[in-house]
Amino acid sequence: MVAAMACKSQWKSKEEELQPKWIEEALRRHAFFRRCEWFFFEEVGSTSDWMRKYFSKKTLSDPAIAVARRQTLGHGKGNRRWIGNRSNNIYLTIGFAHRPMSRDLRESAVALAKEISQQFRKKYHIPLCVKCPNDLLLEGKKVAGILVEVPSRGSGWLLSIGMNLFHDPDLQADCAQPVGSMDSVKELSPSKVTVDLCILAWETFFSGGIRRAKYSTE
Repeated sequence: MVAAMACKSQWKSKEEELQPKWIEEALRRHAFFRRCEWFFFEEVGSTSDWMRKYFSKKTLSDPAIAVARRQTLGHGKGNRRWIGNRSNNIYLTIGFAHRPMSRDLRESAVALAKEISQQFRKKYHIPLCVKCPNDLLLEGKKVAGILVEVPSRGSGWLLSIGMNLFHDPDLQADCAQPVGSMDSVKELSPSKVTVDLCILAWETFFSGGIRRAKYSTE
C-alpha cells in the first residue's frame, strides 16, 4: 500500500501515464499473479498475437501478462480491427496456463463483461453497459472489448481486453460503430485500471464467484 501511495503522488499531469513497474508490483501482491511472467511494450502490433507466439514456444506453468502503451495491429472477435494508436489506453493480454474447469470460456467472457460493468459502476461511478457477448458500452458508444482465444498448442488460453480510457479523435473516422472513451465521464488511471482488470479476470474465471479478496489499488 505504501508503494501504491508513493506512485500515486508522482502522477501530477491531467492524463496519467501508464506505469508498468507499479502495475507489476501491485499484481505481485496478489497470490495468483505472484509468479506471473510480465512483459511491457512501448509499442506492439498486438498483445494477443504476441502472447499466442509466446505460447507456441514454451509451456506455461504460471500466468503471463502482456501490456502495451500503444498497439498498432490490434483485433477483436472475428479478427475485426481494434484501433490502438492512442497511448495510455488499455491494451492487455493475459495468458493462463490452465483452463478453468467450472466454466465455458465463452460464458466466462460474458460473465467478465458483466463483472467489469458492475465494478466500474460501483468503484468509478461509470455506467457501463454490456453488449453481448463481449463489448462494453458507455452512453451507447463502444469503449471496451473482450477477446478469449485458445491457442492451437497446449492447454492454456488467452484473455485480451482493449479499453478506451482517453478520447482519440481519429477513432471514429476508422470505425463503423460509435466509439467512445471513459474520460467522457471520468478520467481514470491506466495503471490502476490494468490491475483492476487482471484481478477481475482471476475472480471471474477461477474464484468461482467467491467473496473478493481484501485487495485494493486505491
